[in-house]
Amino acid sequence: MSFVSDMDLAALEFDVKAAQDVLAMFADAGKLRIRVQDLLQQCMARIDNWLENGFIIFAGLTVSLKGTYKFWTELKWLLRW
Repeated sequence: MSFVSDMDLAALEFDVKAAQDVLAMFADAGKLRIRVQDLLQQCMARIDNWLENGFIIFAGLTVSLKGTYKFWTELKWLLRW
């Protein structure tokens, strides 16, 4: 189990198979380039898997509510959810 310990959104992970499927779908539609936002929206795990996928910020061994809120606020802005 991995946890995000800082605000580095570039460290987020997504499912490789889902990414391949999404990229194939865009390629089949004739798109040569897509936005990172589109790829992440399609491939990132959803909130129901927040603990297993590390979408919670820890300060040592305790949950940082302020850090977790900031993380989700920035992620929401990045993905335009």
